[in-house]
Amino acid sequence: KRLGRVGCRCLEPRMVQLSSPRSPMGDFSLDYWRRTVIEKPSLLGRAPDILRADPELVIEAARRDTGALKFASPALFEDRAFVLRAIELGGSEALGYAPDTLRGDANFVIEAVQTSGQAIRYASADLLGDYRVMKKVMAVNADLLRYSSPTLLADRAFMFEAVRYRGLTLQFASESLRDEEEASLPPELSPRQHAAAGASGALRLLYGGAARQQAA
Repeated sequence: KRLGRVGCRCLEPRMVQLSSPRSPMGDFSLDYWRRTVIEKPSLLGRAPDILRADPELVIEAARRDTGALKFASPALFEDRAFVLRAIELGGSEALGYAPDTLRGDANFVIEAVQTSGQAIRYASADLLGDYRVMKKVMAVNADLLRYSSPTLLADRAFMFEAVRYRGLTLQFASESLRDEEEASLPPELSPRQHAAAGASGALRLLYGGAARQQAA
């Protein structure tokens, strides 16, 4: 009998200890989930909704693995400051999770691109075809012009500005612009001048663009 009483007293604390991390419904406690998500950000997707909507926890998880952003509550991406913080950590895809109102906001998108150039990939289609917006993007990084809309990359005036800014951006121009006839070059240009410009296509575009500007 004495042994039985002692055995019961020994087992009871262990049973309480095992059940303590769980709520009456059997779910892990919020503190447990916070520690777990910080240690392994990919588990944010299994965390309670209240934690997936916690901006500080999500940012801390994204600091370790930006892939955790896809598990965050959609409501967080309606906050401009949150989206910019996530992008600053390297999660340019945060703009992709933002609502259309932010993805289509020219000023916000430019700010996002200044934080991380790759954020332009998630801008709205309208902005990717906006002459003024993409000129500002080009000023941040000319290589980002590759994400411009096909219509814009086929626009002679736009590509004239791009090539004048950086000759190598000609590679992003539409095929119709890149494959113009060599006859469009002024006859006084030598092959050596072609090479100095980096590509004869760039010279053609520049010459054609300059001629049209003068005519205008």
